[in-house]
Amino acid sequence: MDNIVKMKEALNRLSAQELKQLLLLTFHQVEAAANDQLAKEELYPFLKEMYDHLLDIRQNQVRRWQPDTGTKTIHVVFGRSPAGSLKCVIEALGRVDTDKIVSFDQDYFAFGPLHDLHTEEGRKRREEWFRDHINESRKDDGISYEEYHGELVKQLSKIPPEASIVIWSCKNAHERTGLLWAVYLLRHHPNPIHIIDADEACGKKYNTPDYWCKYNHTGEITPEKLQEVYMEAEQEDPIPGETRRQLEDKWLKLSGRHETLRLWEDDDLRSVGVDYLDAYLLRTVEELQHRLPEHEFIKAARVIGQAIGMWDDYIGDVFFEYRLRHLIYEGRLEIKGVPRAMRYYGVRLKKRSVQGRMSPGSSTNGP
Repeated sequence: MDNIVKMKEALNRLSAQELKQLLLLTFHQVEAAANDQLAKEELYPFLKEMYDHLLDIRQNQVRRWQPDTGTKTIHVVFGRSPAGSLKCVIEALGRVDTDKIVSFDQDYFAFGPLHDLHTEEGRKRREEWFRDHINESRKDDGISYEEYHGELVKQLSKIPPEASIVIWSCKNAHERTGLLWAVYLLRHHPNPIHIIDADEACGKKYNTPDYWCKYNHTGEITPEKLQEVYMEAEQEDPIPGETRRQLEDKWLKLSGRHETLRLWEDDDLRSVGVDYLDAYLLRTVEELQHRLPEHEFIKAARVIGQAIGMWDDYIGDVFFEYRLRHLIYEGRLEIKGVPRAMRYYGVRLKKRSVQGRMSPGSSTNGP
């Protein structure tokens, strides 16, 4: 990554108050330089010092969580939300020096092509698909998918052979696909691997006849509960070698398929056509439209929020938004606004569209 991308990351880590203070300090320095020659000469050194300081902060924050020779446990997670929660857990346990995190945080494993992802050609195909279909896909990262993959492999290569590896994966298409991919990438590592299904563990620990809670993915679970789950799970044995080989083989079978959408059904992954949820989206629009005055457009964000809330799997809003746009392009929905992001436009059914009797999966054509 070049320094511009690194600076974006550094600024994103600052609070709103810190950003305001930084901007105000810069304004003061520029104003002084306009009226004073000495201040003018000091402006560039001031800006350069601030620039270097921000980059140093960013580098230190990144390095803090990367594997090193003192690492005893590596936590593998699939997303920034679970990564943030695990950092809180590790800090609370006082294990920052020994517990590190490898986060597959720039990928959506429930959708997009996986065919031959373990090859450079497969990764290029996946990157092109996301660029062609997903709004804001990797917009602020500034790196290619191949560079992102290379950084992941580099982090995994730094894991000491004696360290334990903990993979956090609830029962959803995103995390279970990520689990298979991670185990495959770790196939040559001798480290013991533990798999924690935090939702299942929380269910056993906290659910009662009067209180029941289901988490769709690890990122929904509070750090306090994750800490208790981890403290109990670390006493359990790692998965046996035969289980590892089965998961590796399962990845190879999954990555041999050409479908671009995966669901978690009947305690297993199911690959389906990219249009599998289109009928469900149309029905969601119809149900919302019945609650509004005739001819009124429904904000795309509301449609997607409703669809996510009622769907019993973790897929991600960007996929639903992609399919909503596709239905517009097909002429099955009308649009008001510009579909550059879900907050900028609204939709409604065309009068000839009657989708109430359609069920998800009525069509399974490919992308």
